[in-house]
Amino acid sequence: MNNTLVEDSKKLYEEAISTMTKKNADYSGNVDDGLGNFRLSASVAKISIPQGILVRLSDKLARIGNILDTETQVKEESVFDTIQDGINYLAILYYAIQKENKKTCK
Repeated sequence: MNNTLVEDSKKLYEEAISTMTKKNADYSGNVDDGLGNFRLSASVAKISIPQGILVRLSDKLARIGNILDTETQVKEESVFDTIQDGINYLAILYYAIQKENKKTCK
């Protein structure tokens, strides 16, 4: 049986990981700190890293709603790109909470 939902999701996750790898290199430079930019913004805003990630995730959710409801001005970022970013922010949030609680990701 070919489950297209599962197969499409696998493809989406592979693309999301590829995008995350590239963006992580852009944001962290040569430093192996995937949370560095979140740590900085959390420090400036005086909030926790998970709260900072949630703020960014909420921006993506708002954008998805706007893209679905209206014609957007920024054509270079599709609803699919924004959904992928949201998936990545959830993965980053998962990682940050695990690190904060000193647990390993399952």
